[in-house]
Amino acid sequence: MKNLFLIFLFPIIAHAQISTNGLVIHLPFSNNCFDNSTNSISSIPSISGFGMDRFGNNQNGAVFNGNGDKIILNNNLPLITTNSFAISGWMKMEGQGGGSEFQNVLFQQRDDNATFTAQSTIVLVPSTVNNQAVFSVRSSINTNASSVSISTPSPAFSEWHHYLGMKCDNRIYFYIDGGLIGFQEFDQTGDFITSIDYVSIGEHSHTTGSIHGSANGLIDDFIIYNRCLSIKEINELYTNSFLSINETESVGHFTISPNPINEGNININFAAESNIKSIQVLDLSGKIVFSIVNNISNNLEIPFEVTSGLYLFQGLDSNQNVLEIRKVVKN
Repeated sequence: MKNLFLIFLFPIIAHAQISTNGLVIHLPFSNNCFDNSTNSISSIPSISGFGMDRFGNNQNGAVFNGNGDKIILNNNLPLITTNSFAISGWMKMEGQGGGSEFQNVLFQQRDDNATFTAQSTIVLVPSTVNNQAVFSVRSSINTNASSVSISTPSPAFSEWHHYLGMKCDNRIYFYIDGGLIGFQEFDQTGDFITSIDYVSIGEHSHTTGSIHGSANGLIDDFIIYNRCLSIKEINELYTNSFLSINETESVGHFTISPNPINEGNININFAAESNIKSIQVLDLSGKIVFSIVNNISNNLEIPFEVTSGLYLFQGLDSNQNVLEIRKVVKN
């Protein structure tokens, strides 16, 4: 079997394509809060900086401290104005969220007067104080009505997970990690254009600006569409999600064979002067498949019993810094 090693002479970042059809905003958080859509939506960040994303790229995930960090979008003017829309983003919660209700918040578009007078509210919350992930929508109807919500137990902290809330005509849908959590009928009339607004990432504001929730962790690849997404598009947002991998110049810390691999064991060979102390294997969603501690100096042979696909082998030093990345194909 021919061995395949991908070696680049200069650092590059490769981005898979995303659909621009109906794209309202896309914040990849590549060491900034710039909108990569053609709309150039403004943002006012008040965050703790940028950290490591789900692929091990440093300065590629927005850091929120759970104590007031947020990103105001579009000068607090509504981003969602259409009957159908989709909100997508990745979050790695580092602990319980802040605010009066201890929520980890991904997104809100909310009228300041969104009480039982039923002003519009759209919120996507990966965890509440009761460890529930919630997607909740209410339109600007003029009669008393509760929000239409879908909830499920929150995913674990300290892991990257993908969240997608969608309103498609007369239903709302909630997906986590590409899987449908559930849907609810939505028969409320009225639009989603609010009068006194909070439109932000990382914070759930309430009447007169009191804070219900404040994100504690990292957020990456935030997107809004002004249309329904197909099942294929939803799956691609989770499995591809604009793969951003720093392909560094090879310094020869380790090599892998066979590559591609059909079945059986895989060999990791370390250079004599390598500083690699552990190997972390990720799938294309950024989920850690398994980790290996390097207790010997030159060779590891391990079973590679995973499904077919592309995997990232990250070599980490004793401080968990990524020194080198290798791609491995499992047939």
